[in-house]
Amino acid sequence: MPVPVSAQPGPLQGVWPYTFYNYTNAQTNTTITANGSSTYAVPGGVRFVSAFLTVIGTVSGTTPTLNVQLQLQDPQGQALYIAPNALISANCTATSCIQQISVGPTFSNTANVSAIGILTQNIKVVWTVGGTTPSFGGSYITLVWSN
Repeated sequence: MPVPVSAQPGPLQGVWPYTFYNYTNAQTNTTITANGSSTYAVPGGVRFVSAFLTVIGTVSGTTPTLNVQLQLQDPQGQALYIAPNALISANCTATSCIQQISVGPTFSNTANVSAIGILTQNIKVVWTVGGTTPSFGGSYITLVWSN
């Protein structure tokens, strides 16, 4: 069931351009210290997808970095591949960081945004950490989609 933007507190309020959307959390108020991923099956006909990376807790380590990327399944339902234009967010390196990456047919091909037609049903969200003993407390990774 789609949820109105105004009903959602936090980083999505005011930044998702569509009135109704669906979402799921890959990470919720988690301390991220290692690479990881989650794969989601979204309904057929989805046209717009964004991944939001939000860090509100303590960040520690030597030159810590954290980013998120979207991977899409090919049309034959085979291997997952990196979304067009190597769609990877900018790095979070400190507390109070919010990064967004998006794919959709009406978006222009610019940094962290890619134009693509109807999306496949399997979408993988991948997060990558860097640095020496990196730790990102209070981390949220949210996948949002709309038709």
